[in-house]
Amino acid sequence: MSGRLAKALGLARREDRPLGVAVRRYVASPRAADDYLDISFDLAPEGPTAASMPGYGWIFGMGDGTANVGFGLLDTRRSDGGDHREVLRRWLDTFPAEDRLGEEHAVSPLRGQGCPWRCTGSRPTPAACCWPVTPPER
Repeated sequence: MSGRLAKALGLARREDRPLGVAVRRYVASPRAADDYLDISFDLAPEGPTAASMPGYGWIFGMGDGTANVGFGLLDTRRSDGGDHREVLRRWLDTFPAEDRLGEEHAVSPLRGQGCPWRCTGSRPTPAACCWPVTPPER
C-alpha cells in the first residue's frame, strides 16, 4: 500500500511487488473527436529518459469535447523522487499548440495514483483495476 490512508493506518507497502503509477487529466481539445487511442513510448524529443521508462503516455477522446491525457509508469525505482506530473507536462508540450493539450486547457485537476501489480510467472500484470471503468468526476 502506498496511499495516505494506508500510511496513516500504519500499513506498509509491499516491497516485493512492483508499483505502477499514473497521472492523468482531462483537457478541452479538438483531440476529443479522435477515433483512436494515441499511445507513445518516446515521451521526450531526445527519446526515452530514465524518468519516463518503463512507461508510456496516452491521449484519447472522450467524445464530449474533452480528451483524457496521461502518463503511466511501472515504478521499479522505489520513489527516487521523480516527478511523474512533470514528465506528463513535458510530453504534452511536444504536441502542436492547436491540439490544446496543455494546462491552460485543463478541465480537471492533474490526478495521480498508484496501481499495485502482482507477478505471476515472469511477467507483471495489473492487480485490481487501476482506474475506474467509468470516468471519475472531474
